[in-house]
Amino acid sequence: MVFNSIVFFLTLIPFLGFYYTRRNRRSTLTKLGVLLYSYFFYGMWNPAFLLLIIGSTLVDYFAARLIVVRPGHRKLWLLLSLTTNLGLLGFFKYFNFFAHSFAWMAATFGFEISAGFLDILLPVGISFYTFQTLSYTIDVYRGQLDPRESLLDVAVFVAFFPQLVAGPIVRASDFFPQLETETPIRTDAVADGIFLVLWGLFLKVVIADNVAYRADALFDNWQANGIAGSWTAAMLFGVQIYCDFAGYSLIAIGLARMMGFEIPQNFNAPYAAAGLSDFWTRWHISLSSWLRDYLYIPLGGNRKGKGRTHVNLMTTMVLGGLWHGASVMFVIWGAIHGGALIGERLVRGRFRTPVQSPVLRRTFLFTGIVVTYLVVSVTWIPFRARSIEQCLGMMGSLFQGPVGFRMGLVRDLAVIAVVFGAHVYSRRYDFLGHVRRSGRMRFAMATFILVSLYFLRGQGTEFIYFQF
Repeated sequence: MVFNSIVFFLTLIPFLGFYYTRRNRRSTLTKLGVLLYSYFFYGMWNPAFLLLIIGSTLVDYFAARLIVVRPGHRKLWLLLSLTTNLGLLGFFKYFNFFAHSFAWMAATFGFEISAGFLDILLPVGISFYTFQTLSYTIDVYRGQLDPRESLLDVAVFVAFFPQLVAGPIVRASDFFPQLETETPIRTDAVADGIFLVLWGLFLKVVIADNVAYRADALFDNWQANGIAGSWTAAMLFGVQIYCDFAGYSLIAIGLARMMGFEIPQNFNAPYAAAGLSDFWTRWHISLSSWLRDYLYIPLGGNRKGKGRTHVNLMTTMVLGGLWHGASVMFVIWGAIHGGALIGERLVRGRFRTPVQSPVLRRTFLFTGIVVTYLVVSVTWIPFRARSIEQCLGMMGSLFQGPVGFRMGLVRDLAVIAVVFGAHVYSRRYDFLGHVRRSGRMRFAMATFILVSLYFLRGQGTEFIYFQF
């Protein structure tokens, strides 16, 4: 099921009816109900893939327990968790990619190899729940978390339906305490959750789905774009992917809040970032923080000199790009971000003198925001491009060739300007937070969103991050 479907809400209502009528919403029976609905929610795509989630849950439950019960072999139990989860992820997501790459490399040396390919569907959300469940066993191994005695608790943590398919990635250390504390269902929390769901639907259904066909048209006809069309395509896809993914995250956070759970924020006005390092504290926060804590810092972080720091940054970003999918395009996207982060560190290392003038500080800040937005927009081209030829062609056409401005781009540029302006405005003023705190504003915005969903809904595309 998907959040922007009638079927989901038709099944959600009776589930919430069961959940709200339970006097103890942290009891075994209630947790079992949450788990069964989560499995039902996921199984509507392909029931067979439930076996993968259940298998990962069992492996990590016993691995975490054995790390403490049998500490003499704690590395072995951690390795069991890592190889099982990453093995499943690698098999389903990357087998064809590496088999094709191997066959291509062999062909360049004159060897013809027929690589077998798997004609199977990629399990939805496998990248998200794999990282989520790995954080549990790694934290237990580090001594930062005690293993759960309840298999049911671990199963609910892994399969919790609001964020199961596309995040945010939740840490066990944040989720398990919420399973222990009985939280009363407050009217204001339910109202806030409903508003977040509506706002997420607005971003997805009204904005992302309406600009999707324009972004697709510009990318599909990239050779005729010219400079103006190529820049518009890059920035418009940036609008689409933000509204699509942030919309999903807000729906997940809202649904969890309606049930008395808190899921961490996943986006914070990323297009108002002043620098690439700032961008990655605002974009897909749950993934970037996961990569920082479980990859970048264990590699050495910035503790082993500039050269090693740069290697660690590049490694983290390339693997972060590869996390998105088995494609050279994602590797290129990650490498560009890695290179930009390294370049940013080198530049900032040379200019550390603080600016005293408030006017100059604001000027430098806004300039940094604009430059960062343009750099991020350029990187969306390899993320969205279907081939290296298209990627290089579109990136080249950003700076050379005919201008190619057409009146049809005016509406696209207006949407881009509104989203960019809203992000810059949100850097200093939390409009959404104010709306959520004010009952009248929340009612007015909810009414506007409902009208927009009825009259302005887009063509109904799948959430982009479902493919990851």
